[in-house]
Amino acid sequence: ASDVNSTVLSSKESIQSYSLRNGDGITVEFTSEADVAVMLETVAYLQKTLTFFESIEPQLLLLPTPRELLASLQTEINVTQFDAFRNTYQSAKSPKRQIADVLIFINAGGLDLLQRFHSAILRLPFKAMPLQVQLLEFEMCQMLWTLSSNTETEAVVLKELKLDNIVQSLFRVTLVPNAIVVPPPNPYTQWQGDIQMEFVNYLIITSLGCLSCVLEYESPNIQIDLASNHKFLEQIEGGLQCLPASFKNRYLLAMSLLPALAYNLDTHRYLCKPHMIQSIIRTWRNADPTPENNATRGESIYLKYLAALQITMLCATRDRYTTQYLQISELLEQFLREADATELHTHEKELGYVLNKYIPYLRVAYMPYYAKRTVQACGSDPRYRNLQMMCIETHVLFFQVILNGERERKRMVDQGLMDYVVCLPSVL
Repeated sequence: ASDVNSTVLSSKESIQSYSLRNGDGITVEFTSEADVAVMLETVAYLQKTLTFFESIEPQLLLLPTPRELLASLQTEINVTQFDAFRNTYQSAKSPKRQIADVLIFINAGGLDLLQRFHSAILRLPFKAMPLQVQLLEFEMCQMLWTLSSNTETEAVVLKELKLDNIVQSLFRVTLVPNAIVVPPPNPYTQWQGDIQMEFVNYLIITSLGCLSCVLEYESPNIQIDLASNHKFLEQIEGGLQCLPASFKNRYLLAMSLLPALAYNLDTHRYLCKPHMIQSIIRTWRNADPTPENNATRGESIYLKYLAALQITMLCATRDRYTTQYLQISELLEQFLREADATELHTHEKELGYVLNKYIPYLRVAYMPYYAKRTVQACGSDPRYRNLQMMCIETHVLFFQVILNGERERKRMVDQGLMDYVVCLPSVL
């Protein structure tokens, strides 16, 4: 390192672009530990199980599945191996350890195997799949969500992620507003009723979790493709309102997708449809804790926060408001009166939500002219004009929440946005 000709590479740089001369040497320094054994065992298990699955795939398409094949599935497929991976990752004492675990798993071919396995499972009709295979699909989505939710490795994971597979898993069961999620009858298991419904809801939740990571990362094309997909938006509406209400994470994740979709202004013409706005309003009104939804105060407040971010992102670009927006004005006024940035950050951390994109929120916060211009409104109610200013206040609140987190502050500095954030009070 003392040599003037020495070069220090970061962990993100490739050595392929460097030429070595005779006498040159390479020194490797490991800056963090990793649980290599568990990561490699998981990759080996994926390879072994995928090979077995592909060998029996033609037989799984036979209805009913032969009894002896069901028995071999129970023997060969052990989903607890995925628990070992997740437990190791989640119990890591430092972010560096988590990053190292993910990179070892990916470099050993784990991500590629995981997605090949997921693709193979999706070739089977969901209602005809033995329960063990349905559980595998859930585990695939759960692992993909775990891998893609780390902000330090998201670029590596999300660049390779097969979005179509995640969307297909989300569509395994149709979500209908105000109706109970009904899993298709499974002839291979006694797990019916509440237990099977719980499993299907978790498959939906993990699919939504993966999608939220994809949309938070990057991709205007993906945002417009999803927003323009009528069936996809219907499924998200169903996720916001279907029963039972006790699956609070489903509501939170479905709502978290909407601000991410709205990052692309071209999606607003789809997201501003009256039925979409009404779905958000209805979910917002029903967010308070009740015996039916068993929601905590934190879940309730954070759901309202996500709804406020979504609705204000859309309102800020409207040239014309309808009477529907009067309801939004009332909800926003109450929310902003009660909102506390420190409390919201605490709930955000407890619930594990990460909003990584900052520029779309800055875009609204720095639009004070929206509050001053004349808007074509249905009527002269002053709440229409107040709504515009509340859009800005909500997005200033977003940055007040963000500034409570050390990681978030560092991310803003890295993106060169801190000066813009510090100046935000002057726009009000």
